[in-house]
Amino acid sequence: MTGVRRRGWPIRLQMIALIATIQLLSTGVTVLAFQALLGTIGSPPRAVALELIAPLTTSLILTRGLNRDSEDMAVEALIASDSRFERVEHAELLPKDSLWPPGRFYLAAGEEVLGGPEGTPVGIVERQVFDRFPLTIGNYGIAAQLRGGDWLVFTPSPMAPARLVPVFVLMLVLILLIIPVVASMAWATGTLVAPLKRLAQAAEGFSQDLGADDAPEKGSAEVRTAARAFNTMRARLKTMIDGKSYTLAAIGHDLRTPLTRMRLRLEGEGAADKSALLRDVRVMEVMVDSALSFIRDGESELSRQHIDLAALAQTVCDDIADLGHDVQFIGPGRVLLHADPTALRRALTNIIENGVTYGTTVMVSLALSDDNDSATLTVADNGPGLGEAERTAAFEPFWRGDAARRRAEDTGFGLGLSIARTITERHGGRIALGENTPHGLVVALTLPVAPGVA
Repeated sequence: MTGVRRRGWPIRLQMIALIATIQLLSTGVTVLAFQALLGTIGSPPRAVALELIAPLTTSLILTRGLNRDSEDMAVEALIASDSRFERVEHAELLPKDSLWPPGRFYLAAGEEVLGGPEGTPVGIVERQVFDRFPLTIGNYGIAAQLRGGDWLVFTPSPMAPARLVPVFVLMLVLILLIIPVVASMAWATGTLVAPLKRLAQAAEGFSQDLGADDAPEKGSAEVRTAARAFNTMRARLKTMIDGKSYTLAAIGHDLRTPLTRMRLRLEGEGAADKSALLRDVRVMEVMVDSALSFIRDGESELSRQHIDLAALAQTVCDDIADLGHDVQFIGPGRVLLHADPTALRRALTNIIENGVTYGTTVMVSLALSDDNDSATLTVADNGPGLGEAERTAAFEPFWRGDAARRRAEDTGFGLGLSIARTITERHGGRIALGENTPHGLVVALTLPVAPGVA
């Protein structure tokens, strides 16, 4: 994986944000609904409608005993004192069938109070006064005709329609609550569930095809971490399986040479050379033991403990130097790791033995990273080295380089670096090959330092 990884929100924070959003929406709608329905639940719509248009009906009843001029003066005074009243010359009455329930309730209440054989004509007109109020159910005004032919229009408050139709308001509240909940759950499904589904599909694909694509590292922080861990596990499993397949193929190929020699000796004239046969058997034993050891290193459980890497490296260097090789160690006095000492000792021994086999001098150095979270053990020899292409292939099981670096057939089979890489990666580290100056090979082994070590 390359590039900068973007951190996703943890699932816990996403769920908190989801719940908070739903809670805020539901609380706001509930407050509005409570204000609209306060004191009206259970009240008959007729009684509520009579209450709502009472300013109009009361004013007209009081002016019935007045003459026309006095009525006009009273209406003008009413309009001046109450902005809900308006006088219009021609009122465009709405058909009853086109009215929402509040309009029908207004009309019925007005006709009941003001109507009759000699009553005042009453109708409903459309008003555009409270268009933007959320709980307005029909912008209606009730119009009563004056004796001069003009119409006196009264527009109830924006809360009035909601008081008339509480059941409708409850349905509206329910809808307003369901919409954000459904939208939030759809968002949660896309944001939280979809990455998990993609991870599951990647796992299922890998179970059927070892060459399947990696799981996409998208989604929340936890899903990204899980996807990253799955991809790492997948890469290691594929490497291990490929290594075993390559090992079996290499054993089958390399065993043919000693077996052919043994067959030719046994089929030749005269008695077979016993020492030659024993030498071929020894070659086969070493080859099989090396292959089995390589396979075990990738499967055996690590026995981790706190160890001093500096002391371990110094001990390995001293042991190999005691055999007459020029091996030196330079590094800090103490670097603690949480690792398997036996496995690390074997990895380091393999690397140093390669160095003394192909060169005359090996320099081992140990250094901590700038942030003290990892330690790098560098093994540099003065041998012929490896080309760039050969350094890439050197970690393959049973790979051996050109004649200058090829060991005798009965002493090595190209598993040293493969084993070292396996052990290093199982400890959460990495291993790399480089070029030494003026000539030779550099093996850099980087391992994580135990927490709390400076």
